Amino acid sequence: MVTPDLDLHVYDGEGRYVGINYYTNEVELEIPGAVYSGDSNTTEWIYLPPNVTDYYAVVDARDAHLPVEEYQLTITTLTPDNETLQASLNETIQAGEAEFWAPEISPETGELVVPPLEAAIADELENLTATILQR
Repeated sequence: MVTPDLDLHVYDGEGRYVGINYYTNEVELEIPGAVYSGDSNTTEWIYLPPNVTDYYAVVDARDAHLPVEEYQLTITTLTPDNETLQASLNETIQAGEAEFWAPEISPETGELVVPPLEAAIADELENLTATILQR
């Protein structure tokens, strides 16, 4: 069995990056306190310090071995009340594609949710529009 060669990247709200730079083949750790497991053909992980709450994760299939690869993305976070929240997704990705995920704690349920970045942006625009219309 061939292990998928997918890469994990993280960008924070300030545009700082953690992951492998494809041009230099070097690990970049622009987020202070972040730790990256490194580029591997097995499990990759990124640790972000508790003060980093605005970020998104990218799963990149640039180096995928098969036309479609399966992967599991697990996000674990610590709330301000020191409660551990975790969410896992089992997904597939096309070779050469990238998928963007925007983890957040749902204000309605208090649960950790991981919508696609496009959905998170759409929700933010909807909330912004509703706020503007209320004025």
